[in-house]
Amino acid sequence: MLCFSVIFILVLCIIGVIGYSFFSKVLTNEILSNTEKIIDQTSSNIDLYFGQIKNLTQITASNYNIINALKEDENGQDSNLLFYNRRISDVLQQTKKFNLRIKDLIIIRRDGTCYNYSNSCVKEDYNFFEQDWFPKFDDKFAKVCFTGIHQQDYYVLDTNCEGSVASTVIPIMDYMDISRQFFAMLLCNLNINDVKELTKGAELGKTGFFLIIDKNNELVYNPTYYVFDEDFKENILTNLNSDSGQFISKHNKNHVLIVHKTSKITGWKIISIIPMKEILNPLNNIKSFTFILIIICVIIVIIVSILISRRITKPISLLIDKMVDIGRGDFDIKLYDDSTIEMEMLSSNIDIMIERINRLNRDIYSYKMKSKEAEIKALQSQINPHFLYNTLQSVKALALFKKTNDISKIVTLIGNMLRYAIYNSDELVNISSEIKHLSDYIKIQNYRYSNKFEYEVLAEIKLDQYKTLKLILQPIVENSIIHGLQENIKGLITINIFLHDNNVHLRIDDNGKGMSSEELQRIRSYINDTSQKDKSNSIGLKNVNERIKLKYGELYGVEIDSKLDIGTRVTIIIPQINS
Repeated sequence: MLCFSVIFILVLCIIGVIGYSFFSKVLTNEILSNTEKIIDQTSSNIDLYFGQIKNLTQITASNYNIINALKEDENGQDSNLLFYNRRISDVLQQTKKFNLRIKDLIIIRRDGTCYNYSNSCVKEDYNFFEQDWFPKFDDKFAKVCFTGIHQQDYYVLDTNCEGSVASTVIPIMDYMDISRQFFAMLLCNLNINDVKELTKGAELGKTGFFLIIDKNNELVYNPTYYVFDEDFKENILTNLNSDSGQFISKHNKNHVLIVHKTSKITGWKIISIIPMKEILNPLNNIKSFTFILIIICVIIVIIVSILISRRITKPISLLIDKMVDIGRGDFDIKLYDDSTIEMEMLSSNIDIMIERINRLNRDIYSYKMKSKEAEIKALQSQINPHFLYNTLQSVKALALFKKTNDISKIVTLIGNMLRYAIYNSDELVNISSEIKHLSDYIKIQNYRYSNKFEYEVLAEIKLDQYKTLKLILQPIVENSIIHGLQENIKGLITINIFLHDNNVHLRIDDNGKGMSSEELQRIRSYINDTSQKDKSNSIGLKNVNERIKLKYGELYGVEIDSKLDIGTRVTIIIPQINS
């Protein structure tokens, strides 16, 4: 036992040293990894926030009411200026409602003076283009530019000039005009204090904190109002050449870890600063703990190794046998063993762990089923707003010609479709009900396109005897009408319904323009690839295919064939389900 104890103690010391070195590296890397993840998350939050602001300013800058008003102002026509100014004010106020963090918006003429605004009055003699913080633009490009922090010294009232803001600036130009004429600039001011909300919840230890600097190396966000000496600031700026990275710097005789990343939207640098003492403190605890643990283990080995060796052999062997059975998948085994206190605690906790694993497996299975059902309902609830809009435009046109009978028929058909799509909560419906819904849709389209196409239904089975998913035929026929049928040929859509290999086949044929083999292959790849985003030309096919596969499995779904200048065939395959 003496030789055994000496050998064991030496091995234990070696393991302790190696373990300390290993865990020190792991912990250091984990801290760096977590810090990078926090930076990435914070950067993503900031990019998401400013990305929304960027999209809003682009949409606002291309608004036709603003462009028309600026054209009227350029031409010197004052008759409609009041009308357009009201419209512009409505647009600016509406933009502010989309994002409550927008403080105000200002439209600036070519000469640098204010044209319109959404907040308080702007000084008439204030020229924005002469300000150092205002960006310079190429007239041919409508690029959104983010400025650094600046004062709002252009308001008439001093109460509106309080606080600093960051801004986005974008040229206003008519994108429908080939000349890309530049009319004015749109200035969107943002409450910089809202950046604090974007970093909320991102903790960098007890004393770590975030900084944000703009492209001109000026502080945008400094939550601690920490004062840096010039050497430390210069060292930071010197190491910020790359888009992201990490380095260690010295400040006030203390080393700090600096991790930075560049925002893809604003170009600002998000910087985290963490004192190395805080990072290394857990390592010192590990070192002390490892040393104490080794001493304790040595004492325990020498004193009790002989006494308990035989006592623990039998229960451990039994426990191993049971664990082997658990490893094979038998989770109904109970490991409880009260032969010793240690075995009782060990076996009890393992039993608790196994029960939690079983409960977790059940929860995961239940979650997957609920998630699958939710995804099916989400895909099923999609309604094409463009169809409703275009149909209502047709009703409006009929109203102008006072064709009340046609209006009554169209409204009735729309009501039937909405009742079927919204108020019928059943997931599965008779095929006859789906055909009736499709018939209402085609009748509406014939009103819109002046009977430029015909359709026929050929059924080899009784439609009332079989069920199908709701709303799977109308998206397919809609694709045929909008993207397939040719203007100079009378369109024909044929729907064949038959049984094959104990499955129901619903085949939709049209005599439209068809597709090339390359385009057909692209569509097939798209509708069967769940990782690709929706595309307007094929969203109906993709949604129907995903709904069928989610409901019935991968053996079912949508198949598509097409030949250029001949037509397209879409076949829906679903299992045979009797009513």
